[in-house]
Amino acid sequence: MKKILCFSALALISSPLLFAETLAAPQKVEIKSESNPALSVDIELSQAIRSDFHQFNMPGPHGKPSIVSEVTFKHVRSYPTKLTATLHWNRLYMRIGGDYASLCSGHVRDSDFVHSGRHGEYSRSISKVRGNNLFDGAFALGFDIVQNKIMTVTPLIGYQLNGERFRISDGYQTRDDKLYVKDFEVRSKTISCHQKLRHLNATHKTRWDCPLVGLRASINPFDKLTFLAEYDYLFALQYHAKEYWNLRDVHFRQTSKRSKGNGHLFEVAAAYNFANDMTFKVDFGRRLLHARKGTQNWGKFRSAKLFSSEIALSFIYKF
Repeated sequence: MKKILCFSALALISSPLLFAETLAAPQKVEIKSESNPALSVDIELSQAIRSDFHQFNMPGPHGKPSIVSEVTFKHVRSYPTKLTATLHWNRLYMRIGGDYASLCSGHVRDSDFVHSGRHGEYSRSISKVRGNNLFDGAFALGFDIVQNKIMTVTPLIGYQLNGERFRISDGYQTRDDKLYVKDFEVRSKTISCHQKLRHLNATHKTRWDCPLVGLRASINPFDKLTFLAEYDYLFALQYHAKEYWNLRDVHFRQTSKRSKGNGHLFEVAAAYNFANDMTFKVDFGRRLLHARKGTQNWGKFRSAKLFSSEIALSFIYKF
């Protein structure tokens, strides 16, 4: 009985001391709940090699000929630098990015036709594309409908903007020796002309903008290796262009109809996580844009196209 009373007394004396020690000790609380989602932010810096093909044309008066003049930019090569930020919060996916590139090389051909279907070419000039730049910007928002250790699938919605600024110089013009056009009527005359376009310093500026819907998927077959693919469909695409030909002192503007424009974006990539927070990625992308019908400051606008291919090397840091 005495032993029990002694233990009880010791317990009563030590209880306040233990309680005070518990209050003074730092508390570490871990809450594991699906309502407390993980947040990750990736910053991606890319350097790419890009090649562009851009073409626009216009019809003659009353639609005849179907194409009276066509301008084609070919082999426009550049080296864009791109910065992209990606936020992943539980199943929410958000991405915003842009790139900029100075032009390195390219050439432009301007052809005029007498007959429809690009027949009866009576004048052609070929010039070089020098200077100025390309720029792109895009925003996308999505939600992971499939998310596990092996695969992630994310539908996307977003908006994108593409721009080109070309400077044209050092050209030559060739005319047919039998045909020339006066008031869009074919006349017979002997002309032989192949001349240099001296002091040519023309400019061509374009802007393409549209909303997009797409699908993005990633597969992790191995612990540190990831394969990615994305397809975006562009709709309500609108094309704006401003051009100035200094040798003829001509300004013109073109605007296409949103209801007639669309496009496609494709991208495939492989990423390797070589450190805890650092990833190296190689990707290939293709862009196809097509604007149809519209107006310009004289007559009608027929169509414009932009095809571009890109290979990029990227470094990704995960915060």
